[in-house]
Amino acid sequence: MQRMDSPSGEKSIIVQEFLIAFLDVLGQRGELRDLLTVPTNEEELTRTTATLKRTLGFVTMVRDSFRILFTQYNEPSQFAKSLPDRERMLLKELCRSEISFYGFSDSFVVAIPLGTQDDHCTQINGVYAALLAACWIQFVCLFREHALRGGIDVGVGVQLEGGEVYGAALERAYTLESEVADYPRVAVGNELIRYLEYVRDEPATTDPGRVARLTAARCLRFITEDTDGRPILDFLGDAFREASSSIVTPDMIKKTFKFVTNECDRWAASGNTKLASRYERLREYFEAHKIQWGL
Repeated sequence: MQRMDSPSGEKSIIVQEFLIAFLDVLGQRGELRDLLTVPTNEEELTRTTATLKRTLGFVTMVRDSFRILFTQYNEPSQFAKSLPDRERMLLKELCRSEISFYGFSDSFVVAIPLGTQDDHCTQINGVYAALLAACWIQFVCLFREHALRGGIDVGVGVQLEGGEVYGAALERAYTLESEVADYPRVAVGNELIRYLEYVRDEPATTDPGRVARLTAARCLRFITEDTDGRPILDFLGDAFREASSSIVTPDMIKKTFKFVTNECDRWAASGNTKLASRYERLREYFEAHKIQWGL
């Protein structure tokens, strides 16, 4: 972390590392292109309303889901509320996180500042929340019959007003989404893996440091290697299954898998080999995780 004068000279800025998750809902742009004019009759109004419900309505739902997730993540549990004041405050400090979330159009950005303050504890708590939220949103999109693609990595950046991050961190995450992920998956950058391994392996002599090491190890369980050797977010893996066991059921996984299979068949039947192959890769990912979910 380094404080320096801003280019405008008006105030100082902090240059530091960030985790950035860049997530993009797929298939929206094609429908939005059909909104050519303002509706002038009942038929056009009905068609426009239906399109906005499928696009804007869905994006709004995803944004609301992110806000709810991050709000609930930072709220104390019933167990924490039952503790004496001193222990409750200590637990609050050990669980504290700093998370920024913002969206534009059908894309979403989660930003976690990684400047060291308390032996990485606050930072790694935020990273865990971001990875869990990205897994949840990826699953929710597919469950609601929409596809999502993304990239997550660590890099240098500057946080602007409103929480927006400018710099290499965002560029890395965007490049992973747009050039590496290819099919509906979330590609993970090597710098994030190196950061998590560093925190996990760093000697810890304080309670925050020990919590950070354990949490970094938990974060690494959200990452797996795909069949092409790329590290990806394992949104059907054991880490997410354990964290979501009270919400996500095998029947929900079965419904989602059916959507993926139907998309494979639909695009193959239409002759769109590009999309058919992408959904086939997603289908193979589901097939590899069926036993974990009792299917």
